[in-house]
Amino acid sequence: MIVTLDGERLAGEFAPECTLQALVDEVRRGLAKDALIVTVAVNGERLLDDELSERLTARPRPDDQIDLESGSAAALTADALRDVSDQIAEVGGFQKQIADDLNAGKVAEAVQRVGRFVQAWQSCQQTVAQSSRLLHRDLTQHEYAGRPIGAYLDEVVEKLRELRDALDARDLVLAADLFHYEMPDLCETWRGLLADLADSIHTDPMPSASAL
Repeated sequence: MIVTLDGERLAGEFAPECTLQALVDEVRRGLAKDALIVTVAVNGERLLDDELSERLTARPRPDDQIDLESGSAAALTADALRDVSDQIAEVGGFQKQIADDLNAGKVAEAVQRVGRFVQAWQSCQQTVAQSSRLLHRDLTQHEYAGRPIGAYLDEVVEKLRELRDALDARDLVLAADLFHYEMPDLCETWRGLLADLADSIHTDPMPSASAL
């Protein structure tokens, strides 16, 4: 079995009965405290999501080549926060269209965009929570414009609840008003907030454990 880390072949021997997860754990122990394994590839195929979870519990074959890449937790989480900031900016760009469709009674068209809007906010909340766990640092306590991020998250939850209630009641006028008057400011605030948070992590990283 060939195992590489960041393009360099590792000289150590790995037990043939070990799982891929055990192999990753062993390599991880040799990394700096603020580093983690960010990608796993087997025989040139990068493993993602469900496939990665499934393969981690399996034993590599003797003729497999396992290629691992490392990165810092700070860089990984900062990139993730900037990515979700881009998602918020993207869905913020079609809020006027959602409002117009709702006011015109084009419910099917509006609901499709609303779904993407809600998914972006769910991704935002999950990314903040996952980044906190990865860095062993409660990011909801980070302050932006004099307020903790936790307070901004509470506002997001409340606005999404108002939107859900309006759609459940088929109050299209209220739903359209939310997208026309309130959601744009929310999106703009979070674009700046996430960028500020990402910068704070990049410039003041905290030691963390590996994600894999």
